Order: sequence, then structure tokens, then C-alpha cells
Amino acid sequence: MTADLIERQDQLLALYDLARSFRSQLGLDAVLGTLAREAARLVGTAAASALLLTPAGPVVAHGGARPGTAPPIDDTTMLGLFEVPRADRRELLLQAGDLPDLLPPGVASLLCLPIDVRDDIAAGLVLVNKPGGFASPDVKLAQAIAEQAGRQIEITLLHEENLRQARFRAELDLAARIQIRLLPQRVPPARGLDVYARSHPALQVGGDFYDFITRPGHSWMFTVGDVAGKGMSAALMMSRIHAVIHNAAKFMPAPTPATVLRRVNEDLYDDFTEVGLFATTFLGQYEPESRTLRFANAGHAPVIHRAVGREPVLLEADGTAIGVLPFAPWADRALVLAPGDLVVAASDGLSEASDAAGAMFGHERLFRLTVELADLPARAIGEAILAAVEQFAVGATSDDDRTLVVIKGVPA
Repeated sequence: MTADLIERQDQLLALYDLARSFRSQLGLDAVLGTLAREAARLVGTAAASALLLTPAGPVVAHGGARPGTAPPIDDTTMLGLFEVPRADRRELLLQAGDLPDLLPPGVASLLCLPIDVRDDIAAGLVLVNKPGGFASPDVKLAQAIAEQAGRQIEITLLHEENLRQARFRAELDLAARIQIRLLPQRVPPARGLDVYARSHPALQVGGDFYDFITRPGHSWMFTVGDVAGKGMSAALMMSRIHAVIHNAAKFMPAPTPATVLRRVNEDLYDDFTEVGLFATTFLGQYEPESRTLRFANAGHAPVIHRAVGREPVLLEADGTAIGVLPFAPWADRALVLAPGDLVVAASDGLSEASDAAGAMFGHERLFRLTVELADLPARAIGEAILAAVEQFAVGATSDDDRTLVVIKGVPA
């Protein structure tokens, strides 16, 4: 009984020493190094190694009685020996008097223990060359060390995951701020028009965009688009197409909606094909003298035109989305925006918004809203439409970006 009490007291003191050694270690390499070094010291072996097998590959740290001490076993052999306790979930003990043929050269005794961490991550502790061989108390102490180490490794892994997530969130926040700055911060005035625009990404960043392009001596242009997908990949392509449309509309000698779309498709077709994405785009060009809105539609919907006293209609696409075909038959079409007339250009995040039962908001509701809200200013119309979609989708997860541009004819 006295010997047993002394043994347990020694184990408790050893575990206390191990826990104290772990306190200042936050990095995984440091934790594994501390584990190997302290395990060798506490159990009294010449050297020890701590192993961690992750989906990204193995991590091995060595330690011993003297700094830089490593077991006389190469990492490949050690990882091969570890497969046995890893599969059996119990320790592997090899000593010269038992199975000398299994011991690598220079190793008189070896104890290999699995460490419980996670299902997709395996860890282990390998102790080498215990003077006089491993006795039962040595195995028990090593088992207690392995159990303590498992908790510390788990804590360290969680800490590193939290750091990675924090860095990722910081990068997303920065990307979201940059993307917001890419969109127009104000709507440039256009004689005879009242304009409202707003975009809400489903995630921190998204693939929807809108823009207004003006230059002296040329007509006022606007665009609404939606890159297929969402998240970072869509956001990156959104920044590309946004910049190319803006530059083409601003610097082509005589831009029209169709010629700008053709130029954009020529410039970006290979890029979109490479990543397997595409972008629907509606582009309009307004002439205040004639109140004419010329437009071309590259697969974008819904775009609704509601003339005063008439039923709303969809301005349907006359060509495929940007990036689908190397050439597309986009053509310029035109309509007159008299005072009171409306053009509502939205991304499909509005019409395809779903309620808790899975029903979609749909085009018909948007049609009704353009009629019911037609007498209001453009901002009030846009905010009411967005609020109606938000109210409809209460209880359901928003899984698509929502972008809306409202253009209303007013007296010049």
C-alpha cells in the first residue's frame, strides 16, 4: 500500500509539472516539443517524440534529457510503428528481451501510446530507451501523460482554429468594405430622372453590382448585374466585370449598351470560362432631350418597365449572360421614360427570395408593387420593395444577394 501511494504521488507530481510546462505554450509545435521533452524527463527515457497526424500531414517533435536529443529512429519508421497503437487504440511496448527483431537498430526498449484528440486527427507519444526497460509504473505514468497531453493538444488546436477564423473574418470584413466602396457612393443626377439604388449581399461579400457612368458630352448610363454564385469567388469576378464595364462605357468613343456588352464579353470571356462562372447584366443609356432609354439585356431578370396607365412588363433578355458564349447577339432597344414611368431593375435575389414554407416572392408580387407604389418617389419605392421582400422572407435563410435600382421619370 505504501509503494502504491508513493507511485500515485509521483504520478500526480509529474502531471503537475507537465501542466505547468504547458501553460505558456500556445503554438502546436511548442506544445508537441514540450510534451516530448517533459515525457522523456518524467518517465526517465533517453528520448521521446510526440506525433500529430492531421489531414494536412504529420507533425513530429523530438525531446530528451539533453537539448536536441532525438530518438535513434527516423520519422518514417516511427510513423510506421505508430500505426499499430493507432489502429488498436492501446499502447505498443517493445523491449529487447521480448521481440528484439521488431526494434530498430539502437533501440533497446520502446513504448508507443495513442493520444485521443479527434476523429480526423491522430496523436501519439513514443518513448525510447528506458534504462532497465519499462516497468508497469512507467507505462501507467506514460498513459497519464498521454491523457493530459490530449486535452492540451485539443485546446491548442481550438486556439489555432479560432485564430484562423479571426483572420478570415478580418479579411472578409476588409473585402466587404472594399466592395462597398466599389459601388457608387452617390447617384449622379440625370435630368428628368429620379433614381434609387441599393445592394445587400447575402454573405459579407457578394456577386451583385450596380454602377452609374457619366462623362461630359455623353449620355447618362447605368448597369445592374449579378455574377453567378456568391461569396468570395463571385465577389472577385464582380470587381472585374464592374471595372471593365465602367471603363468601356467611359472611354469608348461612341458607347451604346450593346457595344459595351460586346466589349466586356470579349475582354472577360476567357476569365469567366476559366473559373466556370458567368454574369447577367442589364445596361441602360438615357438621353434627357428625347427622354429615351436605350438598353441591352445580357440574360438579366427581373427588369420591369411600367408606363403610366399601363400594366408592367418584363424587359426580357435578348442575349446570353456575359461569359457564356464568345459572341452574343445583343441589340440596342429603346423606350420612352415619360414622367411617372418606372424601370425597376433587380437581381434575382428579390424575385427568388423564399418564405419559411419555400414559396418564392416571384415576379407577380414585384409587378403589383410597381403599380401600388408608382406615385411615390424612387427612394420610397425602392425601400418599400426591399422591405416587402424582407418581410416575405422572415423565418427563411437569405441565400442570395439582393440588389435593386429604381428609375422613375419626372418632369425635367
